[in-house]
Amino acid sequence: MLVVDEATRFQAARWLPNISAQATWNALRLCWIDVYIGPPDLLIHDAGTNFTGQEFQQCATSMAISTKCVPVEAHQSIGIVERYHAPLRRAYSVISEELKATGTGVNRDMVLQMAIKAVNDTAGPDGLIPTLLVFGAYPRMVELDPPAPTITQRATRAMEGVIKLRASRQVTKALRQRNGPQTLPIHELPINSDVLPLDWSI
Repeated sequence: MLVVDEATRFQAARWLPNISAQATWNALRLCWIDVYIGPPDLLIHDAGTNFTGQEFQQCATSMAISTKCVPVEAHQSIGIVERYHAPLRRAYSVISEELKATGTGVNRDMVLQMAIKAVNDTAGPDGLIPTLLVFGAYPRMVELDPPAPTITQRATRAMEGVIKLRASRQVTKALRQRNGPQTLPIHELPINSDVLPLDWSI
């Protein structure tokens, strides 16, 4: 099961022992709800029976989570998960092959977490790192890591991206906002009506 945050693209994943509703809910709590800041406001999922089952829906409702089921024929609506599945699968296969070559006996749960960390610590197309957006800190670099830009350069680049995203969101919000209050009745008031004066001292 792969969980992706819509705003930051931060990911978490767990192997499911089976596809029952209870196993899915337990995996969601294990990898997201009980680890970070709590349950999300909205959970968008596919039309799998483990998500649409009554047990899963009751558990979600008990935590005030609104669920939205994407129809089978509208799979593009959950494109975020589908888009991030390929890089995660690639990271998982590379890490698995490297660990097999070194002869390290690591189970698949550990390999999956290593792949998730690799994807979360990788900068996206805008130069933003999901780990930085969520935790406000850069992933720790060790001596075995390849050369990387300095912290100052990375911070400047990330902050420029955050400022650009914030400005874009503010413009979009302003364009979608409805107009102000209706002022037509003011123009139709009779002469000498009692009105409140405007206070221009700001």
